[in-house]
Amino acid sequence: MTFSSSRFLSLITLLLALFSFQSAFPQVMTWEEKRDFSDSINTIKVWTYIQDDPGFRYFTEVIEEVTYSLNRKGYVVVQIHYDTSKHISIADWLHIQLISLKKGEALLTIPIVFSYDSVTRNKGSKRNLQVIQDQTGGAFATHNINQFYDVQDTLFYIGAEATLYTHYHKTSKGVYPSVYSRGFSLERPDINSLINKCFSGIPRCRNSIVTSLAERPAFRSKVPVEITGYGGFFFSSSRKTEKGNARFAPNFQYGVSLGFGLTKAFDFVLNFRRETTGITMNIPDYADSSAITYNITYLTFGGECNFRIAPWVSPFLGLSLGAVNLSPRSTYYREVWYFAITGEVGSKFYLNKWLGLRIQADLFSQVHPKHAPFLYAPNTPVGIDDAMSNMLQLGFSGGIIFRF
Repeated sequence: MTFSSSRFLSLITLLLALFSFQSAFPQVMTWEEKRDFSDSINTIKVWTYIQDDPGFRYFTEVIEEVTYSLNRKGYVVVQIHYDTSKHISIADWLHIQLISLKKGEALLTIPIVFSYDSVTRNKGSKRNLQVIQDQTGGAFATHNINQFYDVQDTLFYIGAEATLYTHYHKTSKGVYPSVYSRGFSLERPDINSLINKCFSGIPRCRNSIVTSLAERPAFRSKVPVEITGYGGFFFSSSRKTEKGNARFAPNFQYGVSLGFGLTKAFDFVLNFRRETTGITMNIPDYADSSAITYNITYLTFGGECNFRIAPWVSPFLGLSLGAVNLSPRSTYYREVWYFAITGEVGSKFYLNKWLGLRIQADLFSQVHPKHAPFLYAPNTPVGIDDAMSNMLQLGFSGGIIFRF
């Protein structure tokens, strides 16, 4: 699409003035704005044109580089074009594009400016010896001649300014202010470097799971990761056994979890939780000898649903499946493994981009068939004892979140 020089003369002047300072007055997003943008936007409509390039020598390269750069960030790219035949101003046309944005869409404008200048430099001089001869070839006279030679250099300048708009930033007066703006200029026609610099502050898409696999870039960035260290408490619990009841004493718990943010609302989580506690079994005549200390270790994986009620607060519900290991701290008894189901409800409180706090209530269930092995110690008064019921462990915990 070509444009007359008079129409964009003022725009070029402004852009070149900004570019001369290498991204003067950039408009950057805050951490909360970046998170909201990456969570809610998955498609970016792009309008780009090149001033003073009537032959479209670089237009295809610009389109390819813009599309590739945004695809690498996880966005679907849709090209739009300004039609001069409709006799509508650029401002009105942009307003129409903004009000027509759908949920999950943003608008990016990126005008490109090419300019060049030729500079002639006096490189130096050299002295040549000129010999004048007669017709017979004999030397008649000699004298020196100073010769100056010049070098002409062509200097290229390329500049661009990327500006992002979203539909949900509309003001009460119906104006759509930009959420991001960044401009750069280079003294070489390097479109790749120029686009990368202009797009450096655009966050990566976290919502691209809704797009098809074909639309995803080949080299997507890693999903956000949260590592949480826990400390908490389990209340007492009990299970029925073949010979009586085993009562687990209340005690402290600790652990760690690794979460991967797949979308704004869903995280995939790996959990490790451990409690060291004692049990007392009410076996007649052998109560004193039936006190055992256990390590109870839960290894589970599952998901968490987040409900972001504010940029810094995110209540959640979680459900995980896995295994639990009951390991007596005694050489007389063997360890056992059961199926485990765990659930939690709580809230995350983010202090900044990298750090947060987490509090939650925990429900851990040990599931197994009736007559599952529980205690096996033939040389003790307990002997062999099977578990006759499942066991629930209720507790609470808190942790520190490290985000990457």
